[in-house]
Amino acid sequence: MSRALYPHFLHGSVRRSASIATAVRRAGHAALGAVLVVAASACGRDAPPTGGAAGVLGDPSRHLVAITAGPSREPRTNYSLVLSGRVSASGRHVALVDLRAPYVRVYRRDGQLRSAFLKDGRGPAEARGVAAIALGGDSLVLVADIDGRVRTFDLDGRLRQDVPDLPLSVVSATSACPGEWLLYGARVGADRKFARWLHRLRIGAGGVSVSSMLEEPFNAAQPRRGPAGVLVSTPGGAALWHGLGGAPRLATWTCGAESPVLAPIDDHVPPPSAPGAGGTTTEAVQPGTRMRAGLAAARGALYKAEIVSAQAGSPEHAELAAVRPGSAAARLPGSVLLLDSRPGVGVLVQVFQGQTQRVLLISEQDFLTLTLQGQAKEPRD
Repeated sequence: MSRALYPHFLHGSVRRSASIATAVRRAGHAALGAVLVVAASACGRDAPPTGGAAGVLGDPSRHLVAITAGPSREPRTNYSLVLSGRVSASGRHVALVDLRAPYVRVYRRDGQLRSAFLKDGRGPAEARGVAAIALGGDSLVLVADIDGRVRTFDLDGRLRQDVPDLPLSVVSATSACPGEWLLYGARVGADRKFARWLHRLRIGAGGVSVSSMLEEPFNAAQPRRGPAGVLVSTPGGAALWHGLGGAPRLATWTCGAESPVLAPIDDHVPPPSAPGAGGTTTEAVQPGTRMRAGLAAARGALYKAEIVSAQAGSPEHAELAAVRPGSAAARLPGSVLLLDSRPGVGVLVQVFQGQTQRVLLISEQDFLTLTLQGQAKEPRD
């Protein structure tokens, strides 16, 4: 199995096999660095897409921002594995989470590393690992760590706000609406029979408030961790690929609404086994195993990605499809994960091809080109 699966299994507190753990330990000692590349000419961003998926993923002039793993002598740009990422609503900043400290890296649109922060530890500006991040405009980074703490920092890594004792375990976060954050994670009721999964967090001079929604029956056998890229902002709200409760569903939420609208979603990922100590589940990765690989909003439609592990006669690949019944799936070689998207800006994707790891911000038009790979016609709006 490729390294594409490792960070997302770890991020979801899922242990899959001894071989994966060994590979991650090796990656932790490898001299992997991030080399930031910015398209030299803006004309590549607006040019009609050519060359299919290979052109979109392989042509640097089409990448609004690109981060490629490679040797680096600069500690602040030395990556192990990228676990998740977010792009600001303006597209001027990209923030990534690394498997190793410093856990958070913030990049400017011009390709410069603005900051790298959160050392390993439990101090005010430290963490033992990061579960989720979100960007609020071009001024704040919300960080939810694996110990349950939620804090906000400015883009230079200075602590701004500390949210003590938040009554939930955050899996993913975004900034969908002005003045608040939207969080995804289980908030289990006192009777442990129900859980609420979607939460509006407001942090202001008057204190902290949390409004929770998306309530459903809960039992201890349900997993409470998962990939971070399943919650994305949309025009006027957010969308969630809710796969941690009962049957997987799509939840769409409009700013100010008391609850999201739920709909079925075509989900091929098998349910995990019951979690053990600390909420960790153990699964064996078999040939053809599928995992959720993120959600994206582009040009008024939602798209989802799944990664399929290698099996006889079929190498590991990604499948992209519009989130609507009967949509054909585009098949991409290697592994392509959807980290984030911003309407009118683009889609942040993570690409694993062999031993190469890249994070690319691509235009919405180029993303739609990826969704056509292997299809005869463009998906309808």
